[in-house]
Amino acid sequence: LMLDLSEALSWFWPKLQSHIKDTDVYIPEGREDKPHVTVLYGFLPEADLEQIQAIVKKFGPIEFTVTGVSLFDSAPEYDVLIYTVESEKLVQLNKALAGLPISPSKHSYKPHLTLAYLNKGTGQKYLKTFTPVTFSCMDYRFSPADDSEETRFSC
Repeated sequence: LMLDLSEALSWFWPKLQSHIKDTDVYIPEGREDKPHVTVLYGFLPEADLEQIQAIVKKFGPIEFTVTGVSLFDSAPEYDVLIYTVESEKLVQLNKALAGLPISPSKHSYKPHLTLAYLNKGTGQKYLKTFTPVTFSCMDYRFSPADDSEETRFSC
């Protein structure tokens, strides 16, 4: 389940992506073409969309602040260039949804906005500081475990 930022960032996303050199982009993952903040990954097929939507609606719009640029560098073959995201409400929503059928994860929840997958070791030059920016989002995208068609909804 993701906060869908496709419309909110449609005017700005290509500009952000253009700063990443093609030679740094790790193939096959590449650049993220659907801007989003993951709320919870790994719903099992028995997870009920109506239950998910009911929990989301209780939380209403999610406000979050993009606070910086960072890397996830634990994968041996690539780095993930991200914007770090802070939102207590988003963390609470993640916890509320974690009671539904999901696959276990070895990673703790770190809200972020993925920009691109980069060749190992090329990400450091993209780490910059900037003034934090706050967004409010009420649009969601749900991708079922069986990779069937995504469902979009708003709270």
